[in-house]
Amino acid sequence: MQRKTVLLLALIAYSIMMSMALSMFGANTWLTLFVMVVSPTLLMWHFANLKAKSLPWLALGAVAFALLISAVAYVNGIWFEISSTDVRLVGLLPLEAFVAAFVHILFYVTAYEYFFDDSENSGVMHHTNAYLVGVMGIIAIALGYLYLFSHIIVSYAFAWIIFALLLLGGYGVLLLFTKRRILLTRALKFSVAMVPISLAYEWVALSNNLRFFANPNEYLFSFTVFGQLVPLEELLFVLLIPAIVALFYELFFDDAG
Repeated sequence: MQRKTVLLLALIAYSIMMSMALSMFGANTWLTLFVMVVSPTLLMWHFANLKAKSLPWLALGAVAFALLISAVAYVNGIWFEISSTDVRLVGLLPLEAFVAAFVHILFYVTAYEYFFDDSENSGVMHHTNAYLVGVMGIIAIALGYLYLFSHIIVSYAFAWIIFALLLLGGYGVLLLFTKRRILLTRALKFSVAMVPISLAYEWVALSNNLRFFANPNEYLFSFTVFGQLVPLEELLFVLLIPAIVALFYELFFDDAG
């Protein structure tokens, strides 16, 4: 445990130092993702010895979740990201934005498995079939939203995303049959540990003008960082995502064979 703590602190220090360097040199989204997300993910995946056969399901879940969040964000103008290409998924989402959301989810999974999982069977009933249905449902909702309801703009959409994430987290807690308090506490600790790393990435995105929050009247509260508007909902988003990823990883993947 002491070794893992030292390595976690090293990862945090690495993220902070790299964020300073990337901000100084005005790095683009692809370089930022490779240095701060992809490289640590590959390294942790190797040492965590995650099972290769779980990768397709993890990837599918990450794709579904990233697609839905990105779709709602772009349709409602919650945030915008600079794209170096003209490639748009479903004619709307910049490729970089989707890839960033996808690899961040895999990063959180590998970081949780490597630093926080006890490597023992958690005693949780794994709802694999239910998860497959859920993933397909999320994809269907995302595509349906894009193609059928994208003309409908929701007020305070970011706040609604936060509310939906809280409901999703509550649903995950209800699915825990054993060790509910232990797993929930572990997920929350993991989320807090990821805050410096997540904020370091946000710092690069804001200082290098890779992301913009340009809809001040639609945020519950906002403040200015690097001359850019940052909504309170973004901080809640950064805190909630790692905890929810960890919780559902425990439910559907961890020690599943």
